[in-house]
This record gives sequence, structure tokens and C-alpha cells, in this order.
Amino acid sequence: MPARSTPRIHERGALRAACLVVLLCCSLAAGAAPVAAGGNAGWRFVDVTMEPISPQAGDLLTLAFTVLDEAGQPLPDLAVTATLRAPITGYNQPPPPPAATVRGQAGEQPGRYQVRVPLNTAGRWWVEVELNAADGRLDRLSRFVEVAPRFRIPATESQDLVFFRGERWKTYYRVDPASGQVTLLGGDEVLRAGPRWLVIERRLSPVGRVSQAYGGRWNLSLLLTDGQTGERVGEVQLGEVRAAVQDGSSSSPALVSAVAADPTGARLYVYWAWKLGQGWSAQLAAVELAGGAVAATRILPGALLGDRVVPQLAVSGDGQHLVLAEQIVRVEPESGFRLTVLRTADLELEASHRSAGVEASPWAGCPITYPGMSGLAAGPELRWYALCAGGEPGPALLIWDPVAGHVVQHIDLSELKTASPALATDGHTLFAVASWAPEAIAIDLLTGEVRRAHSTTAGEPHMSPIQRIIRWLVGAVISDARAATQPSRWAVTGPEGQRLYVVAPVGGTSGFGDGVWVLDASSLAVVDRWLVGHPIVAVTVAAGGTVVAIERTEGTGDRALILDPEGEIEKAVALPGPISDMVVSG
Repeated sequence: MPARSTPRIHERGALRAACLVVLLCCSLAAGAAPVAAGGNAGWRFVDVTMEPISPQAGDLLTLAFTVLDEAGQPLPDLAVTATLRAPITGYNQPPPPPAATVRGQAGEQPGRYQVRVPLNTAGRWWVEVELNAADGRLDRLSRFVEVAPRFRIPATESQDLVFFRGERWKTYYRVDPASGQVTLLGGDEVLRAGPRWLVIERRLSPVGRVSQAYGGRWNLSLLLTDGQTGERVGEVQLGEVRAAVQDGSSSSPALVSAVAADPTGARLYVYWAWKLGQGWSAQLAAVELAGGAVAATRILPGALLGDRVVPQLAVSGDGQHLVLAEQIVRVEPESGFRLTVLRTADLELEASHRSAGVEASPWAGCPITYPGMSGLAAGPELRWYALCAGGEPGPALLIWDPVAGHVVQHIDLSELKTASPALATDGHTLFAVASWAPEAIAIDLLTGEVRRAHSTTAGEPHMSPIQRIIRWLVGAVISDARAATQPSRWAVTGPEGQRLYVVAPVGGTSGFGDGVWVLDASSLAVVDRWLVGHPIVAVTVAAGGTVVAIERTEGTGDRALILDPEGEIEKAVALPGPISDMVVSG
């Protein structure tokens, strides 16, 4: 029996092979021949091209085509949208959420269109294109694409980038608003150094044995990566540090650091402090970015006694001065600070001041450094600002002269006592923004002039001082735009200084706002509202003026919504994971 059935088996195999050849030929010819779309309008797609042919993760896929009507004439003025979506993996399953959604563009020839879809993740994907006419007719075209993994950071031609810190340790998401490309980078800090972006990773290598009782020794270095190209810039060796082991750890040193870049991008300034015994010692270094050599170092005189030190480092706009603020955190009896000014050329001390202990002043106990709530103002004179939560009667803004070491302006913001202020700055103007309503107060950091819009606390529930501080921290703030760092996610000024973008009200179990409010920076009046109904957890503005908002939805993760000048979504791209508190742009 087996011998008699063999010819039939061969015939069936030959028939199957022939069918496969026919199907393959049809699929190869589909790109060149007119094809019917997947909608109901009866249009045809011709001259379909897709590049690159073999894409890798991080590439930008360009799908171009011409649309013909039933009479074979080109169809202009169609609204084109492309969606990148993973295939459905099971019967009767809903389609997966889109990884990217982008608007298409019309070409130079009538009826010619193209979409540019960011391929941010390797895998198998469907590109689904939908075209809509003004009379309500629509049609669709789908293409399948397989994206190979890429084993290096993809470069981007754009310098107009935005970076979001991820929830995972040492992760940043680089977003290119022009293309929608998203890249995962590893590092502790991202900053703008002149014309380029730097991703900085702090590395500590133990030298010998480390014990909780006696501490240990570590080699400290900084690994520098170009945030635009992904290429390694170099590694800066800062030397050996002898330190205690930090509380709650068995091997990590009690060490903190801060970095700042020269406005021209020629130098990087590094601060690090380490605890040994009961005191913290600190050192500064100036690094030439061209070769990674340490040009100058300075050990700061005197130890700081405290449980922890929170440092902040900034370079003046003219590049001549380095301002260092150190907040000393103690459980008992109270915290203190040190405010230091150095000459950038050689790190020579110009001024250094410490808190004098218990003071009967309105700003006693106000942190001189806090992420986003403090920084260096832009202007001819050095001015350090600190926004303080305080207790009763409410918030206040302190403006320090770091050379003289005293407060020159004390701005009462008590009308915001039932709100959680956020902070934005265009270099010398601060905007204290309520988290429960799109209301703001503007303060000129050079003159102390205050501008207020009509505001009301009606409907805001009573909160204790502790609750106010907690909400303040939830809606924390934005630091100097010149430093490119926006530690708060909730408010930001545009690069032209004419608009203020605010997420409010901030609420919900995950801490999100309902859309983005647009305020006029001069009058502080609301002029528009965007993304109504979208759960927004962050907003920022790229240097070119493009507004990027982060949307958080249940089960689908965070998406970057890249908006056009009218506040409409131009691109929506999925992020590798949830974002954290840090936003870097400008």
C-alpha cells in the first residue's frame, strides 16, 4: 500500500509548490500593480514604495503611494493617518494598542502621499494607513513589516530633542519630536553642553574590601555619551574616594554628586561629596570636554555635619562664575546650608557662606536646594532663587545674593496656600503655578517684581500644612531653562517666553491632569486648552517650540503626544516604560 500511494503524494506536493509560487509572485507584484484598498470607497493604490526594505529598530519607515479614484484619476486633499500595530496573536482578540500613530503628508504630485512611521522596537508589525475624504468616504491600505533588532544606539540628525527619565534605574527616553523616534539610553544625568547633548553615567569601582563598619575605597569616574549620536565621548577619571557605606546598604558608598556644563560646551564642572565619620567632605573638578582631561580641582574647606547633603551646581550665563548650593539635611536639631561662588577659570573661591544656625526669620528652615525649586537666575548679577513650601501662612520665594550670602528678596505667595505651586522659568522669570487650577503668579528674579492674575480658592478643600507640602512635592517644579533641566513634569514655558503650558488639575491615584492649559505669559490669562480628556502626566517644550505631552493610560503604558502649533496630535508614540520625575529639553 505505501508504494502505491507514493505518486499521489508527489502530485499533491507538486500542486502545493505551484500554489506557493503563484502566491509569492502575486505578493511581489503587489507593490507595482494597482491594488484595491481595504476600505469601502473603491479607490486604488499605485506606485507603492516602502523604504528601507530591511529596517532595523530605530529606523524611520517611509511608505509612499498614489491614490486613484474609480475613474483612475489622482485623488488630492485626503487626510492620511498611519498606525503601527503588532499583529493579533489569538482568535477573536482585540487589536493591540498602537505603537505609533502619525499623520501623513501630501506629495508634490496630485494624489501622491507619504507617511513616515518610527520603528522604535524590533518585531513584526502592521502598518495600517487610513485615508479620509472631506465627503466622508474612506479607504485603507495595510503593509506588513519585520523590524530587525539594532545592537547600538541609533543616531538622530535632530538636535531638537527631549529626554524623559524612566522609572527604571539609570534610564532615559530620548524623544525626537520631528520624527517620533524614541530611544532608550542609560545614564544618571542628561544635560545640554553647548551645541550637543551629554548623557553622564557615574561609575564607582570598589578598591579592596568594603565593610559596613569601616567603609571602603572606590574609584570614581564619569562615562560620557553623546545623546544625539549615541557615540562614546570618553571617560573622566576623578580619582579614589574613601567613604563610609551609606545607610541601608552593604556596599554602596555615602556619596553624592552634581554636574553642570559651561554655556559654550567647552567644560564640564563636577561636584562630589563623601561622608566619612560624622562629616561630609566635598571636592570640585573642571573637565575639558575636548579631551576629557581634568583642568582644575578644588577641595572645599571644612566638613559639613549632617545625615545627607543635597547639592546643586550652576554656571552663570557669562560662563565666569560657578555657584554651588549645598543643603545639609539633619534629623536633629535642624538643617543648614552652604552657598559658595567660585571662579570658573581656576576654581578659586570668591565667596562661601554657611547658615548661622537657628534664625528667627521668615525663611528659617527653608531648603536652599530642592529639585526644581531652586536654581541660578539669568542676568548681570548673580541671584539664587529658592521656592519654599514652609508652614503658615504659606509658600514664599527667596532670592539670594550668593556673593553677599543673604536674602535680597522675600516674596510672599500666601494666596497659593491651598494649592501646590509648580515652577517654570524663562531664565529670570518664575511662574508659581497651582496644581489644582490653571492659575499662576509671575516673579522677576532680578527686581522682585510680582505679577498676579485674578485667582480664587473656591472649591478647594481645606488641607493641613503637611498635606500642602505633600501636594507641593507631587507637583514639584521646573528649574532654569538655560540648564535645560525641567525636574517638574507639570508646567513649562515656551522657548519664546510668550506661553506657559500647565497640566491641571493634578489628581487621580496615579497623579495625572486633564489635558494641558495654555496661559499667556504676560497676562497670566488662560488662552486655550488642549488634549481635554487625556490623562496627562507631563508636558515639555523642545527648543524649536514643539510641545510634547505624556499620556498615561491603563494597560497601555505611557505615550508621547507630539502636538502641532494648534495643540492637535501630530504623532503619538509609545514609550519603553513609564516616565519618572525628570524632563530635560531646550
